[in-house]
Amino acid sequence: MSYLERFMADVKQSVTPYHAVETIKNKLLSADFVELKESETWNLKRNKKYFAVRNGSAVIAFTTGSACGFNIVAAHTDSPCLKVKKNPEITTGGVRKLNVETYGGGLWYTWFDRPLKLAGRYVEKNGDELLVKLFKSEQNFVVPSVAIHFNREANTSFAVNQQIDLMPVVGLGAGESVIKESWLDEDLFV
Repeated sequence: MSYLERFMADVKQSVTPYHAVETIKNKLLSADFVELKESETWNLKRNKKYFAVRNGSAVIAFTTGSACGFNIVAAHTDSPCLKVKKNPEITTGGVRKLNVETYGGGLWYTWFDRPLKLAGRYVEKNGDELLVKLFKSEQNFVVPSVAIHFNREANTSFAVNQQIDLMPVVGLGAGESVIKESWLDEDLFV
């Protein structure tokens, strides 16, 4: 597999910042980096490779050398998305939608009429333990555009009302909720 193919496979897996961190963490572990916990004392050695994860949404990786000095490289894992609000499911006229807010500086008109996924993380209780798990929907969702006879100006001036126009449709009529009852909390994105 070429470098570009490996890179694109990583991008496809990294559908949210949480998924990106998990992908990066696995790559670092396979490259013999040692994971450090923020809550523990770090015992660093020369010429070793280390990383730490913060809140499941940031990775700090570094190597120690044999001499003084350092180099820093930085990147971010977030990108424009539709962030799902709490208690998001709304049904209007038999159409089930997700109430979302925009995050980042997106070109929102490009989000219409294409398959989208719901992804993020959620918290679930297992006995006395709280587990944080990653989630990516199998089901596609869509932000539908309005038919031309409902908006005659669509081809000359198209303005997106972010609060109304960008709600993804998740189904018609009654159906299973996309937010599971067993989830105590969630941080989801479209």
